[in-house]
Amino acid sequence: MSSTADLVARVSPHAVKAEICRRSLFAFVKEFWGVIIDEEPVYNWHIPVICNELGTLLWHVICRHPKPYDLVINVPPGTTKTTLCSVMFPAWAWVARLPRGYDPAVEATWARRGGVDPRPGGADLRFITGSYAADIARKPSSLARDIIRSDRYRNYFPEIRLRDDQDAKSDYSNTLKGSRFTTSVGARVTGTHAHIQIID
Repeated sequence: MSSTADLVARVSPHAVKAEICRRSLFAFVKEFWGVIIDEEPVYNWHIPVICNELGTLLWHVICRHPKPYDLVINVPPGTTKTTLCSVMFPAWAWVARLPRGYDPAVEATWARRGGVDPRPGGADLRFITGSYAADIARKPSSLARDIIRSDRYRNYFPEIRLRDDQDAKSDYSNTLKGSRFTTSVGARVTGTHAHIQIID
């Protein structure tokens, strides 16, 4: 019988890091920061707090539970709010997995589907993200797309691929029915539906 150490030794480093990232937005941020930002990060106390709040709400969405509240984040400009909420969070949500034991009833339902991992994930989530101006709204969407198309993301999360026929900077979908649509003041959004809406 294999020991735990033997089992860990056989698991690829990518698989271990990927699982850590699936469970924590803050871990994902630390792992993928360098993909889009060249500056050395300074992780002030508010960053893991925001990550935890976003994660808590995501688990409600994945489980299809009523949301307990709308999250409003008020922090000074230049304190990583956009990077966390509009760039990292949507890219992470597609690969996030419910923590084991978070909702046994939901996990039991998923287990009956015959999948390898009974924890539901967010690969099929639809996002609408917006800002007051089109160029301001488009930039975070484009950066999130850069993360999703990066070699590291593809190695860690091979199940997520952007659709060839819907892969624009401000409007893209993955092959598992997840999508992101970006809009701004005065632009169209009628008829577009989402699980999560982010206004930055």
